[in-house]
Amino acid sequence: MPNSLSPLELAELQADFDTLDAEFADLGFDEMGDAQDEMSELDAELSGTGLAEMAGGGGGDFSQMFAEDFDEQFIGNLIKNKAKAIIAKIVGLVKKAKGCAHCMPKVLNAVRLFKSGSYVSALKAAWDAYRCIRKCLS
Repeated sequence: MPNSLSPLELAELQADFDTLDAEFADLGFDEMGDAQDEMSELDAELSGTGLAEMAGGGGGDFSQMFAEDFDEQFIGNLIKNKAKAIIAKIVGLVKKAKGCAHCMPKVLNAVRLFKSGSYVSALKAAWDAYRCIRKCLS
């Protein structure tokens, strides 16, 4: 299958993901996702019980408070900039990769998540898109 992608471009993108993984491994993103899921589950159980108000939560959405805290502490501009750079490379790759049009929805998902401000999810979607492109080219 003819394409204008070099193995170097794929290797650079893999290196970007490896670097990202190394830089942010200590931040515990996987654990944070689990904790947010648990907060959402707690919110669902507390709904309509009146317990949230008594616990000093003011009836608010605990998972939303957690998400805001998470964004402030961990995502910031560093994650946003990493996501932007990696997704830009993915977009370039899929445009060059002849015969990999089936990977386009994965790239679009990464772009949409980035636009919505879900940078960690956008990075995960970009990784999924990258794997699709890499598999398509092998």
